[in-house]
Amino acid sequence: MRGERTGMTIKAYIFMSIMAGLEEEACRKLTEFEGVKEVATIFGEYDAIAKTETRDIDQLKDLILEKLRGVPGITYTATMIVDKEYQHPYQPKEPNNAKFINTQPLKVESGEPW
Repeated sequence: MRGERTGMTIKAYIFMSIMAGLEEEACRKLTEFEGVKEVATIFGEYDAIAKTETRDIDQLKDLILEKLRGVPGITYTATMIVDKEYQHPYQPKEPNNAKFINTQPLKVESGEPW
């Protein structure tokens, strides 16, 4: 695996089918596991997705087989390992870090065309 050779982490997205009524409880439990960065409920073929980051493939395997699949309500998982990531060049590094040049309200005289 690429991550094992370079010392980088293994990133993956794990899609999950969850029994009806247990989605919220299952997703909250997933956030407690080391390596799980984010969890979201989704619409479509699967009920939830987890963004994960592990030190190597063995930790990812343990996360899936020993932890995620042991959560009550999770009936199926499908794992997609990240090859490359792309990011919009103008996306802020951190949320809410935009700087405003002018925060004064726009003054509009009546009768002026927009």
